[in-house]
Amino acid sequence: MKGFGERLGFGKPKSQNERAAPERNLPSDVRYALQYRQARIGTAELRDLINNRFEREALYLTLKAHAENPEVQRSLIEELAKLVQPTESGDTPTEQEMRNGIAAIVEHGIEELPAEPEIKGAKLAQLSRQGFDFWQQRHAKAAEKYAVDPDDTFLVGHSMFVGLSEYMSAHAKQGKPLHLLIPAIFTDDSKDICGYRIEGGSVEDLPKDFERDTHAVVIDDVSNTGDTRRSIEAFWSAGGAHELPRFEYLSGDQSKGL
Repeated sequence: MKGFGERLGFGKPKSQNERAAPERNLPSDVRYALQYRQARIGTAELRDLINNRFEREALYLTLKAHAENPEVQRSLIEELAKLVQPTESGDTPTEQEMRNGIAAIVEHGIEELPAEPEIKGAKLAQLSRQGFDFWQQRHAKAAEKYAVDPDDTFLVGHSMFVGLSEYMSAHAKQGKPLHLLIPAIFTDDSKDICGYRIEGGSVEDLPKDFERDTHAVVIDDVSNTGDTRRSIEAFWSAGGAHELPRFEYLSGDQSKGL
């Protein structure tokens, strides 16, 4: 029987090709949280992640932690939008500049969190099974694809935020707006928004009554129970749409080749 660490991908056997590629390993305190603290992540673990080349994963957790505070969440996303925005000459940040910039955004997000937050980090275990770099490469490939897709792009939050910088960068290069659709927000009757619209280095609230385009694609990482899709379809229809968006996934039976 496989041990917990092997099931999470911390100690699983590697093929010769897999061993040839450098691999990121979760910091020990983060592994401990996944195994013994019901995957509850705090600020110390967030800083461990950004200090060990897991900046994008730390950003996902930080944005998720601010689900109840859309103003802070939007401000952090706007920082990222400015980071990835190409210059007038078309230059974009290097990978090191991107990582440093994302780390700074995470720090800003940590400053706005309670002293001892408990962020659900179980997705880290899911990502580790196939490899963190494998998922980032998959996000990068998908980002390039949807940046030139004629349909409006909607990312499902917060799951797709692991690769958010890739989608924002690719869409910024093409001058195409990017939409973030967050079930945790649009199912909250106390909130008037359902997510955000990103364009030209700025981020705007996406109101619940936004005009549903008949040509839209909703992208999620995996299709599990189907609850998220049903929730989005109901929300989309409630907005007066006569046609549902198409759904595509980065893995599973409906991956569309990604």
